[in-house]
Amino acid sequence: MLETQCKRRAFIGNKPDNVPENATIYNAARPLAGQLTWTGDFYAGVFYAGVDPSHRLAEEWDARNAELDATVLVYFDENQAIDMATDWYREKYAGEWDHVAAILDGWSTADFAAEFLHLTEEGEIEI
Repeated sequence: MLETQCKRRAFIGNKPDNVPENATIYNAARPLAGQLTWTGDFYAGVFYAGVDPSHRLAEEWDARNAELDATVLVYFDENQAIDMATDWYREKYAGEWDHVAAILDGWSTADFAAEFLHLTEEGEIEI
């Protein structure tokens, strides 16, 4: 992934099919710079751009997108989110794991996803 000047946010889901797997995905309220650009569902805005980190203009596009207050979306699937949230709880509450594990057993996938996103926003899980 490109060393970006933009803020990063976790996103649970799949990258769009037309975007290379190694591409950095930007999202903002204004049109963005990149190899691929499109509009889509609102997240931090409806404008998206995909940038191959090895492209000769990647750093220039990143700087431009940072000026436009873009957010880089870091994609995770549901299983990754559940595993990362569980690992965080296991480490944070090691001495109370049996009690915490019993609580987590009752959580749905949506509960784990919401908690994972919250923990990344708070900087508890680094993305």
